[in-house]
Amino acid sequence: VTVKAYYQTKFNKNAFVVDELPFFIFLGVVCGLLGVVYIHTYKKLVLFLRTNHCAKIFQKHWYIYPLLVASLFSVISYPHGVGKFFAGRVRLTWNLND
Repeated sequence: VTVKAYYQTKFNKNAFVVDELPFFIFLGVVCGLLGVVYIHTYKKLVLFLRTNHCAKIFQKHWYIYPLLVASLFSVISYPHGVGKFFAGRVRLTWNLND
């Protein structure tokens, strides 16, 4: 198998540059905070679903929830509806062939 490069690159041979360290520190802090927000939100969602009346229906009839999620996703991603705004006009293969 051969690898064909579509674009020439000029990357440094070093794994990282000292100038990039503040960016990586900032990125680590932001990702850590986003992780905390996700865990907190998930905890609130689980506690809400334990006390919610609709959640008891979903626990009793477990197939309703996946059907609702799949239906919502299919309605949103339908290509002639809202889904036409989700994809780009140029595909990656068309862009690489140019």
